[in-house]
Amino acid sequence: MDQGREEVFKDFHLQPSAWNAAWEQAQGAVVPSMEIKRAANILVWCEQAQQSMGWLLLTQIGVLLGSFGQLMSREVCGLSWGIFTLEAILKYGRSWAHILYFRGVPCAIVALHDNNRDTASASLRKFGFFVLIATLLEAVLYVFYIIYTVKFWRANHHCYHKDAGCPDGTTNLMDMLIISMVIVCVHWSSSLSTVLAFMYAMGMGISARARDSRSWFRCLSPFLKKREERDRLMCLTWWVHIARHRHLTAVVASAQDSDCGLPGHWFKSKEELFRIVEECDKGDHVHLDTSRLLWVSQEMALRALISLAKLKELGKHDDFALLVRVVRDGRTESCRGLAATAIAVLATQPKVLLLSDLTEAVVPLKRLARSEAVEHVEVALGALLNASLHGKSHEVIDLIVDSNILDSNEFGSSFMSCLIRHAHIGKSTLCQELAVRLLSHLVGKGKRAREALMSYKREQGGVPDVQLCTALIKHGVSDPIKAGGAAVLAEIAYWEDWEVKGSDPHIEECIQALVKALEVTTAKLIIVSAAKALCSLAYNNQDVQATIVKAQGIRSLVKLLEAPLPDSGPNDINGQIPREEDNKSTVTPGKPHLEEDVGSDAARALRILALNNPQHQMQIANAGAIPPLIKLMASSRPLKVQVQAIAALSGLSFQCPTIKTLIGNGAEGMFFSKLRDVLRSNEGHDPMAEPILEKVAHLTQTLVEGNESNRQKAVDQGMREKLGDCIKKSIYKNNGKAKQIVDGALKILSEEQRRNN
Repeated sequence: MDQGREEVFKDFHLQPSAWNAAWEQAQGAVVPSMEIKRAANILVWCEQAQQSMGWLLLTQIGVLLGSFGQLMSREVCGLSWGIFTLEAILKYGRSWAHILYFRGVPCAIVALHDNNRDTASASLRKFGFFVLIATLLEAVLYVFYIIYTVKFWRANHHCYHKDAGCPDGTTNLMDMLIISMVIVCVHWSSSLSTVLAFMYAMGMGISARARDSRSWFRCLSPFLKKREERDRLMCLTWWVHIARHRHLTAVVASAQDSDCGLPGHWFKSKEELFRIVEECDKGDHVHLDTSRLLWVSQEMALRALISLAKLKELGKHDDFALLVRVVRDGRTESCRGLAATAIAVLATQPKVLLLSDLTEAVVPLKRLARSEAVEHVEVALGALLNASLHGKSHEVIDLIVDSNILDSNEFGSSFMSCLIRHAHIGKSTLCQELAVRLLSHLVGKGKRAREALMSYKREQGGVPDVQLCTALIKHGVSDPIKAGGAAVLAEIAYWEDWEVKGSDPHIEECIQALVKALEVTTAKLIIVSAAKALCSLAYNNQDVQATIVKAQGIRSLVKLLEAPLPDSGPNDINGQIPREEDNKSTVTPGKPHLEEDVGSDAARALRILALNNPQHQMQIANAGAIPPLIKLMASSRPLKVQVQAIAALSGLSFQCPTIKTLIGNGAEGMFFSKLRDVLRSNEGHDPMAEPILEKVAHLTQTLVEGNESNRQKAVDQGMREKLGDCIKKSIYKNNGKAKQIVDGALKILSEEQRRNN
């Protein structure tokens, strides 16, 4: 948006946050149908006719009272004064009712003012009752006026004879009274038409059941039907717009945020909007004024297309290549940013934006990400993030990471270096959030992205990869940035092409930051990413495992098993693109981070720390990990949580008689019964039945081997029979690893059985 346009809207954007929320919601409002628009137009025409006839009636009655008041009968004069007074009051009342609820409110948020739909509906009902009561009062007064006027005319109709001897002006009065009666009838008809038009437009009628119960109800059914709340509010908005400025064009209406602000798709079809974008994008415009007008038109059309995209009104046959051309060759940065926003929204809809169109957009979006305007960098990063999350995104990710596309040109170094700089030192908080999230996704999907991250320290101004992640975790200004730093670290630690050295001072600092994040944060996003990062770092690396234990990581991991995660805070969300449109659908929301993700990672990390390390095993047991692990194992959580809990108990008890006894005595001495129930509940969950059987058999074998007490409990609680039944079922492989482990466990249990015999 250029500076002049910002100055125009500067005051408007200082409105309260609730106002801004209503504005954003209105930009994505459903377009009223042609039938609703027609109903609102009819209502406006009826109101204008009523207003015109009202002024005519006031003028006529005023002339009568001023010129012929002394010649009227007492009744006619009194009723004339009554009509004049009532009509003046009603005119003021109608004007007051129109502006009472909507004074100073732009058309775009009339139906959403105060961000409360009930308020708008209440306004409609009050206005409807006011119009109806006013019409009834007019009807009563007009009936008496006509009756007494007719009586007066009959009593004085002889005055039309020349020798009647009536006062001068009597015949003129009678002619004026006849005209007044006609105007009264026409005016009341216009008032009644306005009432019916209002009921028809706003759907303030009665229910279908009551409407069908009487024949005269059925005759008036078009005026008595009830509309859906959404249609009623859209009709209200269009009614206010037409009443205020019916002749505004789509460009002017959308540009006048403080007065109208209705988006372009309320006036133009999507085909017309694409045509406007295309016409504005063609050729060179000699005259500066013409160019500016076309750019404003293109901005209007692009904003409207963004709203339609969010409403999922665009289809795969629309001209998305045009949007890509605007991002690449648009004549203003504002238009390029808007086109990128449209692509960002469409990238969340794989059935609409095909992979071929998406790949064409990658290079222009990468160029836009190098813009000096921070809002355009945010839009480009958001669009690239959505593109990388596409269902068939491997080709897109390769294009994003490809350094050859932007090398050896005016942009200088590779896009990955640009992205890492945005993640390290973002131009804004949102820019950094999006860059970190995109970086974590790319690093997890491709080796080239990891290589770019690891080589970033060789770039001018760069820092080592671990140091970058540590800085994000410790000093990130928002929860998504901190969580993103942990996610990047988890991804690069997961892959074997990155060597982690526990002696690296940055690794030690990083682990301390992760453990502290688990202890002090309440943001679910950070907890999930930090737990996953610790798990990935500890895998097959004894130095890192020792560092985690030294940093009191065991206690933090055990707490994740014991307590449920806190509710997400207001900042524990994925970044959004801060444009004037509603941004909630601009960036693809991340995968929901549920408690089972944290429980699974925490259990896996404890297993890794405990494996073949008696000292760590005792520290984990002393930290109270056994009861929550048993609880997770026996819970109704997803299978991956149960598998990791069972594996953690196996690693914890391996070659440690004391811990074996503690586990066997768990669940009030009924541990093996719980273990048997886990096996029974997962028998039908193919293909997870085999891994569950393998883990259960391995844990059983570990616990009973060399421990008479546990062997006796396992036999008494039916583990031998249950394991024997499992290997007979067809869902398990005859020569699989699970069957071999079951055979080993059964052998130990059978030895105990023979001893008892």
